[in-house]
Formats: sequence, structure tokens, C-alpha cells
Amino acid sequence: MIDIIVSSYNSLSLLQAFTFHLKHQTNKRFNLIVADDGSSDGTVDWLIKSKIDYVTQKDEGFQLAKIRNKALSLSKSKYVMFTDCDCMFEPNLIQEFYKK
Repeated sequence: MIDIIVSSYNSLSLLQAFTFHLKHQTNKRFNLIVADDGSSDGTVDWLIKSKIDYVTQKDEGFQLAKIRNKALSLSKSKYVMFTDCDCMFEPNLIQEFYKK
């Protein structure tokens, strides 16, 4: 299993597009964890509604490394992939990762 940690800050529409692309992966053996850096645009409400694992923190300026580390503490997989919500994966990216 691979944990995909995706960072987000006030980018709900990008995060929704990112999760849409993940649903179309040819290999679905992954777990998504969202690292939210204090969004105020409804991201957390959407994550709860969508039943997506996440961590968040108070918005105290740019603290990307801190929230990624918090997300990493939720990981239970041997492999972790870090990305941002404005990166869209090709449909076979997870499959190619497993091949390597």
C-alpha cells in the first residue's frame, strides 16, 4: 500500500479535481491523506463529508513542512508519496510506482 499525502491551502476546487483524478487510477492500492494548512474555504467540511483522511492546523502563515509532518504521522504504509493538490496524476502513475 502507498499513502499519498497531498497538501492543500484554500484550494478546494483543485483538491476536488485531484481526488477525481485519483479515482481514475488503474491501480487503487493507495490511501489518501490531505495535509490542510488552515484552509477557510470549506475544505475541511468537504473532507469530512467525503470521508477522506486529513489533518489540519490553525492558519498561522505558511507552515507546509509542519502540516506534512502531521500528515506523515497518520501514515501506516511502507511507502509515502508527497504531492500538492495542483498536481494531476496520469491514470497509470500508481501502477508504475508499484512496478518500480
